[in-house]
Amino acid sequence: MPKKVRELKQMLRKAGLIASLEVKSFLRDKKMETIKYRMVIQWSDEDDCFLVALPDFPGQCWRTHGDTYEEALMNGKEAIESLIIAYEADNEPLPEPLFCRMG
Repeated sequence: MPKKVRELKQMLRKAGLIASLEVKSFLRDKKMETIKYRMVIQWSDEDDCFLVALPDFPGQCWRTHGDTYEEALMNGKEAIESLIIAYEADNEPLPEPLFCRMG
């Protein structure tokens, strides 16, 4: 798990905003079934790993990575979950997925 994601989860747990078991249940029930965000996974020779971009979220281009495609995919899903938690903790609206804006 990327360091920033791990730190965010620890910070939210310490603040009493979430419990580790509640996170996946909350996201599964409220968000992940209804919101579909794009994830771009690309091999990087320079970094010798797969890089993961989440283009629907503003900010840095590459959000996480993995040594294998499967690991990058899993880390990308965790990054999306963590971003959703962070947006909601800050009372910020979630970005609208691009496919919704295109239709």
